[in-house]
Amino acid sequence: MHSIITRLLVVGLLASALAGCGDGVGGSPVDSMRRSLDRYAEYSVILNDMDSKGLFFHDYFHRYRIVYAENGAKGGDGSKPNFAQKMTEWVKVDESLYRKYQDALGMVILAKKPDGSIDAVPQPPLFSYIGDPRFGKWETDGSGNQSWAWLATGMVLSSLIDEVGDAFETRRRVDYRRWNDYKGSRSSGTPYYGKDSQGRPQFGTQGTVTRKSSPGFFERQQTRMSERKDTFAQKVESRMGRSRPSSSSSGGSFSSSRSVSSSRGGSRGRR
Repeated sequence: MHSIITRLLVVGLLASALAGCGDGVGGSPVDSMRRSLDRYAEYSVILNDMDSKGLFFHDYFHRYRIVYAENGAKGGDGSKPNFAQKMTEWVKVDESLYRKYQDALGMVILAKKPDGSIDAVPQPPLFSYIGDPRFGKWETDGSGNQSWAWLATGMVLSSLIDEVGDAFETRRRVDYRRWNDYKGSRSSGTPYYGKDSQGRPQFGTQGTVTRKSSPGFFERQQTRMSERKDTFAQKVESRMGRSRPSSSSSGGSFSSSRSVSSSRGGSRGRR
């Protein structure tokens, strides 16, 4: 019963916080969520989807996935939390916010750590929990290579592990070198997108993992590109049709020209 009441409270808080964001009331949706989720010991806000609509004048939209600790009071006691999640409805955002996060699809764009600090630099889901003994442990193989092994994490985190697992050498293990690269990005305050064996980004809007976990976004992009190509082709065809002279008009002018020439030629001949 307590769990159900907590989830209903979260839904109500988020709905209230996001209700006026599209009109600039109360700041951006990210600012509003930060205020409404402050009562929780830990949370992560993932940019789950984004979209833009309009041909000449665009409207921009975000959809967020929020993972939060249900059983943690403000300033958690370090015990292993029970995570729940909530998907928001589509939220209208201004262009500046859309552009700010246009490369961060599928990434955590706002997080609260167990110590209460806020992290607003985009990062892949789960990476902030690597090295946290509540969720796993470091193991060393026979060759001396270290990797992070996830332990029992509960349904919500397990689903995230499954979604981002393609980025790991094995689905439930993270190589220490990868985690070290992530830590280097965090210390410099830059987003971490990861790299696959071919040097391509794994996370974010251009990421190979994101293409699998967010197919709807890429399907809409492909449809929009096809529609633009069709519209452009139709405009070109229409313009060419208006500028092309008709065959009957050209033929008539040519015949008239020949007749005049013949007539002149005949006149010269008779002289």
